[in-house]
Amino acid sequence: AGSDVVLAGHADTVTSVQWGGRNGSNASAFSISELLASASADGSVRLWDLRAARAYSVLRAAGFEGPLHAVDLDDSVVVAGGRDKALLVW
Repeated sequence: AGSDVVLAGHADTVTSVQWGGRNGSNASAFSISELLASASADGSVRLWDLRAARAYSVLRAAGFEGPLHAVDLDDSVVVAGGRDKALLVW
């Protein structure tokens, strides 16, 4: 049996989580299946390295203030959205 892992780092409520478990791999040192993306009311998206149980990257949009409510990722793009009716793409 595996052990529980706690991924901590957001400054506010986690509002959305998306596992990267799809076919393919991204350009980083990780395969997409080893990444988890989380969006938060703190206005950030974190990409988590599931092997190391730590944040691999913290994404924020310049000038964006407000909570994010949805996140998705694929091989090369991360998309998040919030109440301001805008989508953020990295």
